Amino acid sequence: MNYLQAIATIMIILGFGLSAKAQKLNIDVGAYSINATAPTTTSSSTTTVNLSTPGVYSLSASFQIFPQVELCPGYTIFYSKTFRGDMGFGPDLTVHFFPMNSGSGVNIINQNVSYWEIEKWRPFLGGSFHQRQFQSVQSSYSGFGFSGGTELQLTNNTSTRVILRMMSLNGPASAIMSYTDISLGLQLHF
Repeated sequence: MNYLQAIATIMIILGFGLSAKAQKLNIDVGAYSINATAPTTTSSSTTTVNLSTPGVYSLSASFQIFPQVELCPGYTIFYSKTFRGDMGFGPDLTVHFFPMNSGSGVNIINQNVSYWEIEKWRPFLGGSFHQRQFQSVQSSYSGFGFSGGTELQLTNNTSTRVILRMMSLNGPASAIMSYTDISLGLQLHF
């Protein structure tokens, strides 16, 4: 996958999110940490890679399934040197659960009366599936993860959020990767 394919995928997510009446569009920026191990081809030892740096960028849409449950398809790109260097990328499919309130607010429309209400603070937990591909080594990893964070309503149409995601991913030839990121995001409400 190259830059053109990544941009096309992001545009598809944006188009789908806007046309399918997403409740929120999420734009997140943060830092990540990778710990990967893979067996070497010449001996019975393993190679370990550890990397921690700012440079993760994520775009997702939130669709309310139930008042406290949202489905969030998205796409993540990360760089080894903030905006350059080796690039990793891939799709994310997350389900967020808001245990204390409705994540997208409550909207009631009755004849000529419309009422919308949303809590100022909205903590959440999530479960997810992720796929990551790396540009330099042409390898792909996939697996499951979980997340947690909180959203803070700023205006009627915008909020911010902090999210921590942790993933356990499997790759080719018994390679494994632990991936963690923490991001600060802007949410646009529709």
